[in-house]
Amino acid sequence: MLLAAAAGTASAAALAAWLVTETSHPSTERLERRYSAPADQLGGRPVADTAGTTLVATAVPDPAAAGRYRPLVPGPGLPLVTRTELAPPPKAAAPATALAAFVHLTDLHIVDVQSPMRTEWIVVGQGLVGQRPQEALSVQSADALIRRINGLRGAPHTGLPLACAVTTGDNTDNQQHNELHWFLTLMSGGTVAPNSGDPHRFEGTQNSGLPIYYNPDSPLRDVLKRRGFPELPGLLDRAIRPIRAAGLRIPWYSTPGNHDNSVTGAIANSAALDRLSTGSLKRMTVDPSISARMLGDVSDNPSRAAATLAALLDPHGGSAADRRGLRTVTPDAARRPLSQRDYLAAHLDPRYTGAGPVGHGYAADDLAAGRTYYTFTVAPGVLGISLDSTNGAGGIDGTLGDAQFAWLERTLTAHAGRYYDSGGRAMRGRGDDPVVLVFSHHQSGGIDNDRPDPRGGADAGGHHSDVELRALLHRFPGVAAWVNGHVHRNTITPWRGPSPDRSFWEITTAAHIDHPTQARIIEVADHGEGTVSLWTTLIEPDVRGSRLAGTFRDLAYNDPNGAPTRRLGRPEDGNTRLLVRRA
Repeated sequence: MLLAAAAGTASAAALAAWLVTETSHPSTERLERRYSAPADQLGGRPVADTAGTTLVATAVPDPAAAGRYRPLVPGPGLPLVTRTELAPPPKAAAPATALAAFVHLTDLHIVDVQSPMRTEWIVVGQGLVGQRPQEALSVQSADALIRRINGLRGAPHTGLPLACAVTTGDNTDNQQHNELHWFLTLMSGGTVAPNSGDPHRFEGTQNSGLPIYYNPDSPLRDVLKRRGFPELPGLLDRAIRPIRAAGLRIPWYSTPGNHDNSVTGAIANSAALDRLSTGSLKRMTVDPSISARMLGDVSDNPSRAAATLAALLDPHGGSAADRRGLRTVTPDAARRPLSQRDYLAAHLDPRYTGAGPVGHGYAADDLAAGRTYYTFTVAPGVLGISLDSTNGAGGIDGTLGDAQFAWLERTLTAHAGRYYDSGGRAMRGRGDDPVVLVFSHHQSGGIDNDRPDPRGGADAGGHHSDVELRALLHRFPGVAAWVNGHVHRNTITPWRGPSPDRSFWEITTAAHIDHPTQARIIEVADHGEGTVSLWTTLIEPDVRGSRLAGTFRDLAYNDPNGAPTRRLGRPEDGNTRLLVRRA
């Protein structure tokens, strides 16, 4: 019997009873009052209800559960932390102007767990292989997150309606056509059948009968059941059934990640892998020495990793023992890998327009040019810039090519009322000086991939790192935040510039595929004296209507390789008010 979604048993009254204490970052001023109702943040103006956010309640391990496996239940909300490392609280008594509110979601990793291209057999730590126990339910959990977003009545601090959602990459897990179709249908609404190969039977590691994998349907004492994981008969049959996806009711924009353009997010594409991806063999086990080498190669030598993976799927290669590590699966042409053009064209497909806009940031001329970066209006007075930090050569980390980096500088300059040149001299611009938010998949420390990009085009030349990106952003006082994902954990970092008005916040949100399965509401308000407030509020999927989404969440929390506390982040990385100077 499947685990019940624990949050579904809590009454609305019980959830509403939680009080959230507003605290401050150690380096900031402590706010006096408690946060027990919608906050008075904008000069006495009422703001929207906080229901559905982690200001009210968040999932916590059941304190009554015995043993190492602990399901999640509703618990107290997370604190609101005001951070003043980059600017003091505004002194003006006049109400601030609420500019924008939107949702940031990232690293959904909509995954075809039955694909031959999966590398679950790599030993990743603690003697465990690289299989997430929850990943067969990625579609159901993502739909629960979208339903949560749709159920929000407005932003919790400014009271604004949500203008849009922005997803910052790793929308798919293995750059496959079927995964992209599932993702786009989830976001836009429609029927999703999260299955590939045999239309009636699951064919993957989770029903392999091998004890190195979690086999939820089976009484087999596998590696995770020995750690307390439950037997869940019928889970895999339910996992591959079609669902009716709600689709976002607000416009949404798409940014690519490394899993959207590389095999398993790190392995360089090759003609051999293109052919084998739609074939009938899936690797289950390998020699430990091969696993150890692949663990390094996916980061450091993606071309060698591609050759190794192709050899491991060769029915005539290797020893007899190697061939016994292969499982026959049903071939499926929908597993074919995506090219950059495929990725763009799919976003422009009218079937996936949903709440809009057409292309979700990409336009027809982007398709013609192979360009995967763009600008968009988050709301009047707030400019969004979406970057493509991926590298088609493989490797986990990203890069920014010459053409994109030059385009970013031109774009920032064109919108700036004032800025600083590369020598630090103040310049007068001709733009309207909006609040600028920059979006990318990769984060600080993750943009240093200098391999030549085989996709060609203008961005194949040159490589610009996160250090160079931050230096460029510091030249433009309008930049308030850089929003990203990739590292699967919540962090918020202040980046001080040469002067207070040249500083910005880096807001990194945890992955949805792993605990804590969260997204963020981000709100922007201008205080009219050169100070901007950014409120960030974490939200969790609404699992009340989906047993499978609740099971996903429990399994993700208990994943031995999940590091739940580290990925959740510190209080100052969660629900925050971030102050930044613009003048």
